Amino acid sequence: MITPKQILEGNMIIAKFIGYEYHNDEPYGYYYMKDNLTPISPEMLDYESNWNSLMPVINIIEEYKYPKDPEDESKETDEIWHYAYLRTFQKNQVRINRCCLHEEKTKILSLFAAVVDFIK
Repeated sequence: MITPKQILEGNMIIAKFIGYEYHNDEPYGYYYMKDNLTPISPEMLDYESNWNSLMPVINIIEEYKYPKDPEDESKETDEIWHYAYLRTFQKNQVRINRCCLHEEKTKILSLFAAVVDFIK
């Protein structure tokens, strides 16, 4: 099962992935979006519990295209199996592409874990 520390670390990984920048303003650090200077502390990120926060991340992931040639990432593909895709299974089991299958207490936590795994 996912721990509170893993949730905090996962939230920070997702924030960076979608464009937040981290600024360490002693004694606290904050995340800022380039076009929005409203600070958000790492503890206020809620991708693990808020569908409205997590779903835009899913949309970004589903638009990701794997390169045709892994040696030359500038070459993209239009073939459907080269896109990232979300798969759900029984209960709360979720995976993105061939990443690990995640099963947590709730579906949103399972999806959160799958997103973090995909980004890593």
